[in-house]
Amino acid sequence: MRSLHARRNSRAFPSAARWLLAAVAASCVATRVAAQAAEGADGQGAPGFAIAEWNTENGLPSNAVRDIRQTADGFLWLASYEGLVRFDGVAFRSFGEAEIPGLQRASFRRLAVDRRGALWAAGETDGVVRRENGRWRVFTERDGLASDRVTALVPAPDGSMWVGTRAGISRITGDRVERVRLPAGEPEPAVTALALDGGGGLWIGTVAGGLLHLRDGALTRITRREGLGDDRVTSLRLGRDGALWVGTFAGVARVRYGRVTRPGAEAPVVPSPVNDLRQDADGSWWLAADNGLFRLRGDRIEPVTLPDGGALVQVDGLFTDREGNLWIGSRQAGLLRLRPAAVRMLTPREGLPHAFVTAVAGDGRGGAWIATRAGVVHRAADGAMGPRYARPTLRDDVVRDVRVDRRGDLWVATNSGLAWLSGGRAVTFTVRDGLPDDRIRALEEDHAGGLWIGTYNGLARMAGGKITRFGPETGLTDPYVLAIHEDRRGNLWVATQSAGLFRQEGGRFVPGPAALAGQPVFRLTDDADGTVWAGTSRGLARIRGGRVSVFTTRHGLRGNTVFQALDDGAGALWLTGPWGVARVARQELEAVAAGRARLVSPKNFGRSDGLAASEVSSIGGAWRAPDGVLYFPTPEGVALIDPRTLTRSTVPVVPQVERVVADDVEFGEGEAVDVPPGRHRLEVYFTAPSFASPENLRFRYQLQGFDRGWTDGGTRRAAFYTNLPPGRYTFRVQARNEDGVWSAAAGSVPIRLRPHFWQTRWFAVLAVLAVAAAILALHRMRVRAAELASREEVLRAMSLRDELTGLYNRRGLLAAAEHTIEECARLRVGFGVLFIDIDGLKAINDAHGHAAGDQVLRDAAALLRATFRKTDAVARLGGDEFAVLLVGRGAGGIARDGVDAAMGRLHEAFERHAHGSRRPYPLAASIGASHFDPADPQPLEALLERADHEMYATKRLRSGRFQA
Repeated sequence: MRSLHARRNSRAFPSAARWLLAAVAASCVATRVAAQAAEGADGQGAPGFAIAEWNTENGLPSNAVRDIRQTADGFLWLASYEGLVRFDGVAFRSFGEAEIPGLQRASFRRLAVDRRGALWAAGETDGVVRRENGRWRVFTERDGLASDRVTALVPAPDGSMWVGTRAGISRITGDRVERVRLPAGEPEPAVTALALDGGGGLWIGTVAGGLLHLRDGALTRITRREGLGDDRVTSLRLGRDGALWVGTFAGVARVRYGRVTRPGAEAPVVPSPVNDLRQDADGSWWLAADNGLFRLRGDRIEPVTLPDGGALVQVDGLFTDREGNLWIGSRQAGLLRLRPAAVRMLTPREGLPHAFVTAVAGDGRGGAWIATRAGVVHRAADGAMGPRYARPTLRDDVVRDVRVDRRGDLWVATNSGLAWLSGGRAVTFTVRDGLPDDRIRALEEDHAGGLWIGTYNGLARMAGGKITRFGPETGLTDPYVLAIHEDRRGNLWVATQSAGLFRQEGGRFVPGPAALAGQPVFRLTDDADGTVWAGTSRGLARIRGGRVSVFTTRHGLRGNTVFQALDDGAGALWLTGPWGVARVARQELEAVAAGRARLVSPKNFGRSDGLAASEVSSIGGAWRAPDGVLYFPTPEGVALIDPRTLTRSTVPVVPQVERVVADDVEFGEGEAVDVPPGRHRLEVYFTAPSFASPENLRFRYQLQGFDRGWTDGGTRRAAFYTNLPPGRYTFRVQARNEDGVWSAAAGSVPIRLRPHFWQTRWFAVLAVLAVAAAILALHRMRVRAAELASREEVLRAMSLRDELTGLYNRRGLLAAAEHTIEECARLRVGFGVLFIDIDGLKAINDAHGHAAGDQVLRDAAALLRATFRKTDAVARLGGDEFAVLLVGRGAGGIARDGVDAAMGRLHEAFERHAHGSRRPYPLAASIGASHFDPADPQPLEALLERADHEMYATKRLRSGRFQA
């Protein structure tokens, strides 16, 4: 059902969408990340770093990653036992014997990139492979290589490549290979590592002969006698100060001006053997070893642990990409990425009573009270934790909200009443004291000092020890209160579960804006100018002067369900939702609301930034500390973000066109796209390598010669076209990184669609000559044309119908919608789209068999036919998904409220069927709706996606997913 998320393009095709979604899921969704690496038993770790992991379970072709490099086009390349692997941050692509001509065994151990940007790979047994401008070249002993067992690669400043092998050293210049001989009497070394000294000399690490230095025909040897520590050299790296760092079986050594030192030699755990070294921006060194990953600072070596406290083993390769991420390759654990964490997590490890946090509220002194499912705890401004209140002080450990009033007293909302803590004394108020319900959801202190209390079953206010209840008789038609907010002008707002927003006027409550009615409204905030921001199930709402603007995924937001907007005091709103946290510039929201812009550019924060949970607690209150740090409650602890420490990525991404598919004919990367006649469907797949936050990349594309302008593709990485006329086109794509920086150049590919012979000019000449013959055969041609037309009409009608239900299929619905969209856009009227998902079909299939499941689908089809007019188009999209096109009567179209009314009729129809059916199983459905706005016409696929999003959000709300 969720595959519709991959079908956002107006010309999308289900098969291509599934391919794209699978590619995304293969590498991003399953990535395991921690905001701060777990502390090991020795107190070490990688504090301040977010760690992400990829292995064969989430798309990596092999768990053995030996080395890592990045080419000029931005792609990351991995050397593995299973070939070369290319990674763009989202999907992996393998290159083995089938893709590399002349290669016998695709097993690699080391990589290098030369000055021209060519990629070099050292083979375990098959020599050296070079990839330049998309072409492969294999060098072996037959070409003059010292050995096919290659162990080291070092690019030279002149563009040549130094190659170390088990039987000596070679140098490749262009396509010419030459052996490098040591001075007379010196045997050819079994090389393990190479490095250039910056002055024309070459450092050579050997299997058991120590370290050699070759310069101007002279050879110098450094071994244990000179202080190396071990004659088995495993890696070499030149430091920024010009010193040579040497990895051995006994840790690391530093060689400078002939002097050898061994930093960290006295550490409790010495890295062994050191397979790779990488210097950090602060001068410290990362060490990859068989017994783990280590960090060397000065003379101190610290082992680095995983988020779960475990250590890495058999770490082979290290690399820092152009975005500053540190990449780690392991022969067992696959690929890992370390990057500075934008999000720091407070968890039970730091003193929280429970990981599930529901709200954070300031204490008025710079500290905060944190509500969890195991009571509340105080965190002082200096970070100290305590005191903590749970049972028996509280009657219930599940805390929904917390407030500190102007007197400094603490109020705690629990599932068993409202607790008041003051001066070491605790008192709990319940229904017996006048509350409408013991299950408290929200608290708010007003300007007069009264405490407003929102419950599952009503609203109350406590003042002077007296509790006053507010129910339907005061205009509050929905008793399920989700949030309460008093704005800066003294207006009291009440957000409810199903009736939207209410505002207090006098002693009564009046409904808020109609645009927010009939849906959950979550937390609210307001500005000094009177603007109120509300998180809702259908987007972020801005309420100003009676006008409501709603921002959704159509405007660039990550998701349509927004829980809260938190003002950071620096010109940005921080939004929370089931998709994580996002920062949006207030001026961008204002520009969209005023019609000056169409999209905002949110900076999204998720697991790749250190957020341990995929979502923020739904009705939980976030908080901004006096020092500007933002506190977000999540099911995995409190997420802390300091906006002042965030940096903006100015590195533009480089978009690439990966492949083009014309019907079922695929044109790979670098191939000329010359399409033969008769191809009606064109698919273009593209990417942009990015590794800081690849899920936040946005794309726009244009088929020059067909599109009038750029098409906003959002986050999807494919474009689809149908029925293109023959001709020459150029497809261009641009990408925008997570901080709104667009690529400097566009990725492009020329495309030629060849015409049928009857579409050419010379055919027109032949046609004139054939007019006489055509006239003589006119009668016969008419008869035959009529027969063909009749046959094609029958076939076409069959192709537009679903075989099981007799309804339109997806193709039929698209055909029906094409005329409707054109007419409604011309007449400037609206129409509606309903998206229906049949609930529990899999369970019915499992319990009663697939015949019963088919009957459920036929029953649903019959119910839809009976509910809607013949002028409405009803379709089965596939599986358990249906859709209805509500076109209205005459030229008046159908308005948004008409769509809501139709959805209500359908809900009632399903309920009547459920009560009156004698089937041994229920027939139920989840429904979402969208509306075609002629002022902003959208294709049917986009309308279906919006309706699908609404249906899915409704289903999650109904199943309790949004309850804190």
